[in-house]
Amino acid sequence: MNSLSVRILCDSIPEQLHRENTVIYCFAHHKVNVPVMAKTVSYMYVDYPIYILDNEDEMSGVSSFKTNKKIYEKYHVENIKPIPYGQTWINTKIECNAIIPFFVEKQIENVIIVTPAFHMERAIMTFVSSLMEQDEDRNIMVYAKPATIYNWNDMTCSHQGRTTCSFFDMVQLEKERIDTYRKKGDIKSEKDVLHYFKERDKRFP
Repeated sequence: MNSLSVRILCDSIPEQLHRENTVIYCFAHHKVNVPVMAKTVSYMYVDYPIYILDNEDEMSGVSSFKTNKKIYEKYHVENIKPIPYGQTWINTKIECNAIIPFFVEKQIENVIIVTPAFHMERAIMTFVSSLMEQDEDRNIMVYAKPATIYNWNDMTCSHQGRTTCSFFDMVQLEKERIDTYRKKGDIKSEKDVLHYFKERDKRFP
């Protein structure tokens, strides 16, 4: 495990964040992953709005907003809000590029990312990379809240619904994806992302 992995998985959320400009955003809404995130959000005991994509139908293996909202409500998570999504398919990079302008428009300064732990490193690296590309990395601070996986032998789904395996086996596949997307230029280097975190943490000494 590299230093960036530790930094992301052990991230903390400052108490000083203001409700008016802070939101939770949940990635990886394949139906089997939603209960993992819903449980984690329900245990956070915070009053931040929770945003998810507003896709009307299942897309790239991601279940619809209506389906996902019902699952969250089953775990007594009520403050679910939609982000309009006009794309015809979903991957992490396209998703980041779509949601950042929405947060900028809403003057959101802090985004707490919730996603299953196996996906957290790639989600954060992609989100931070997109912030840098859109020149918003000084305006939006991102925090990591990995969704707790209670049994790593349980099956999960990712990669536009094309990959189904255990949570445990997904970790290696995600590492391979990070390497692939870094070579393509979709994800910034580990050094760049670590620098972002160092600068972010100067806000709350």
